[in-house]
Amino acid sequence: MLLENPKNIPTKFRKFNSVFNSVHELSKINKISKISLALSFLKNKLYKKVIFGVASQSQLKKILKNSQIMQINLPNFKFKDKNILTNPSLW
Repeated sequence: MLLENPKNIPTKFRKFNSVFNSVHELSKINKISKISLALSFLKNKLYKKVIFGVASQSQLKKILKNSQIMQINLPNFKFKDKNILTNPSLW
């Protein structure tokens, strides 16, 4: 969902609009795609394994093509109901 335009986020997730809008603005400010921003975040957190969910084959191709990873100072997003965003089985 982070790759979507904030206006296209499903109603169920509208309470997280501030997070989606912040990601959108960070990508514009840093002049990188939201994919690169997300990958940079994951790289900076040193996760051992990551699962990507994609909406289409073209989105998967964009993820594989946009593997630019940068060192970016990202804000610490704090919000309630984090599990709703991080657990796809609740979508």
